[in-house]
This record gives sequence, structure tokens and C-alpha cells, in this order.
Amino acid sequence: MSKTYCGLVLFMLAGMLNSAAAPLPGLPFMKYYSSQEYQGGIQNFAIAQSDMGMMYVANNFGLLEYDGTSWRRYSLPNSTKVRDVLLDEQGLIYASGQGEFGYFMPDEKGLLQFQSLLQVLPEAYRDLEEVWQIIKIHEYLYFCTNEHIFMFNAAHEFVDVISSTSTFESFHHTNNQLIVNQWGSGLYSIENGSLVFMEQTDLLKDKLISGIVSFANEKHLLFTRDDGVYYHDGGKIVRWETAFPASTQINQAIRLKSGNIAIGTQSDGVFVLEASGATILHLDKTNGLQNNTILSLFEDVSGNLWMGHNNGITLLELSLPFRQIDQFSGLSGTGYDAYFYQDKTYYGTNNGLFVQDDDGSLLDNVSAVAGSSGHVYKIAEIQNQLLMAHNDGAFKVGASAVSPLLTSTGIWNFQSLKHHPEKFISGSYNGVMLFDVKDGQIRF
Repeated sequence: MSKTYCGLVLFMLAGMLNSAAAPLPGLPFMKYYSSQEYQGGIQNFAIAQSDMGMMYVANNFGLLEYDGTSWRRYSLPNSTKVRDVLLDEQGLIYASGQGEFGYFMPDEKGLLQFQSLLQVLPEAYRDLEEVWQIIKIHEYLYFCTNEHIFMFNAAHEFVDVISSTSTFESFHHTNNQLIVNQWGSGLYSIENGSLVFMEQTDLLKDKLISGIVSFANEKHLLFTRDDGVYYHDGGKIVRWETAFPASTQINQAIRLKSGNIAIGTQSDGVFVLEASGATILHLDKTNGLQNNTILSLFEDVSGNLWMGHNNGITLLELSLPFRQIDQFSGLSGTGYDAYFYQDKTYYGTNNGLFVQDDDGSLLDNVSAVAGSSGHVYKIAEIQNQLLMAHNDGAFKVGASAVSPLLTSTGIWNFQSLKHHPEKFISGSYNGVMLFDVKDGQIRF
């Protein structure tokens, strides 16, 4: 059975990405925030959200706060970069950066004030460089640097320090575990304040782990910055085969609520993969993304994906039941109509008629239908024949080209007559036109 899509630019697709189904035509809606708009620095290293829906971004000019309408910026006492931001159940906003860490909390006017925890550290550790990450597991907070991980309790009292024998390269919170990437030796989990080696990960001792996605039974996907992705099940490590290029430099990877995996890269934009490794979506500057470098990823409570770039912030609205079909998704012109007919989707734009096989792919296989150049107003099925209402007249749509039915005036639409199914009328630039269908032939 054939059917008409109401509106070409917006498709109502209930499954969308959250269903982990095959790729769908078009692209999700996205909103880009430039540094001029949020009045901050260009780089955005981490993103978080409060229970009230407020967004917080670790920016190289400070902490950004966004309420959905306006942006505010708060600085650390030393006015340096904010590297990470984390919110707890009590509404405290933890932030860390160059030589500083602590938390913001609102004053009586609702403005954020910073309380440093630097002075709580033993004096021998206060000469800090970067505090890269903040991780909260149960009642403990971990503030992570290249040399040390400082452990605090819920009362903000210093508990312990975990030191690296070489350098901590990255830190990962997954399945209520803190996993650290120690250069030259591999991965360690933090258990009872001690480093516990993860079996077989010495095979990755000279690789920077940029993301960890965990599954049941101690199974993990290990994303390296420069050497692809590995699967670790505790007893062995094997390379994980994916559809995106092995040369892709990965900055971060997170698992979405849908079970899909989002990957932010250094120069190739963002990928969304199924758990099997199949690519569902790839966005870069060629199809609408404003910046190809993604430093941070965050999925909000609505299922939308926020991306912090090295210049700006993008909100990718994965939760909307709509997709956008435009020049970035492979279609030329402004959309006027679309129709599904005999396992093909036809798109009518002001630049002509386009067709795509219904093979589950994105619009990279769309092609122009010969003879249709110009403004298409309507695509309709009459008596099992596909017709096109066009600025240049009425046309029958064939397998590879259109053929004219009437070219003396522009045609807006087609309508079958209820009590005379062998006839249909058309609205035209010059009034109403009558057509007759007999033995499969259409006559004006």
C-alpha cells in the first residue's frame, strides 16, 4: 500500500534513533551555540545537568549555566579553565580546573558562589596543576590529576590519596567503578582505596583510553584515542570491529539510554553506533555540524545529546519524533511533498522530483528524476499511477523519467472524483482541469 508523507522537511518517525533500528532518511534537528552566544571561551570540556533541567558546561573561561533561554558564566577564584563539572543529589555543582577544585552553590539571590576544597588537602599536595575529572561513587568524591587521585567524603573531608607510579592518563566512571588508565601498565579499578589491575589490559599499556562502555559480567568496550576500539571480557582483549574508520581519533565515548553508543572524535564529528558496531548516524561539517572536534558528550534527561566542541556547543535533539530532510541530508531544494510508492520514496522540491530506494539507508542514494527540473507542488497516486503536479504542468512519473500529460499551465494538485473513479480533476494556474483514465491511459 502506498502512502503520502505530510510535509517533506519534517518526517514524523516514532522509532527514530532511540529504537536502535536501521538508519532512517534525514537527520536529527540540532542547535549550535557559539561562544558569542554563551559569552564564554571557545572550548567546552564537560557537560552536566541538574534535576531542574539546568545545563552546566566546563568552559575554558569558567563554568557556564544555561536555563534554556539565557546563559551565565561563573569563574573559579584563579580565573582559569574549568575542566570538569559534576552535580550531586543535594544540588551542589562541583567544578575543577587548573590548580583549583571545589563546588558552587547558590546564594540567597540564586547566584552561584564557589567554595574551594584546595585548602582541605594536606599541604604537600596543594601545588596542583590540572584537576582533570571529578567522579562520585556512593558517598565518596574523587578529584583526579595526572599524579594523584584525592578522595573526599560527603562532608568534604579529605580521606585518602591514590598515587600513580607513572602517570594517570584518563579516568572513567562506569558501573559504579572508577577505572584509571595508567601509562605504561594498563587499566586499574579503584577498590577500597587501592589500585587493582584489570587482567590483560597491559596489552594497552601504551595507548590512551579515551572512553569505556561497560556491559554485564565485567565486559567492557575500550575506546582508545589513536588505535580504535577493543573488547575486554576480563580474560582476553580483542579488537572490536566497527564501520567507522580505524584511523578515527576518539576523544570520548558514552552509552546512551537507548543502548546505542555515541562517539565524539577529534576531526570526524560524532558517530552513533548500535551495540553491534553498526553505524546509525554520522554527523560532521558536510551534513550540518558546525565543528568537527568534539571534546565532550552528555545525554540529558530527555534523551538529547549535547556536544562540547573546541569552538562552541551543539544540542542534537535525538529525542524528537522528527527528522529533517534538507541539503545536509542529500536533498536539493525546499521540500513541498513526498510520497511512498512501489518501495521507493519520492521527494518533490522546488528543484524537481527526487527518488530513493527504500533500502534503509540515509539519503546518500537519492537521485533526480529525469525531466522533472523545476518546482514540484504535489505527488499523487491516481488509478495506480504516480502523478506529479508541477510548475510546468501535469506529469506521469515513470521508472526513470517523467512524461507530460499537460504543459499549457502550472498544476497545483490532483483529486479523484468519488462517484467517477475513472476521472480526476486538477487545480491549475488557470482554473480546474479534468482528466480521464481509460485502459491505463490518461487523457486531458
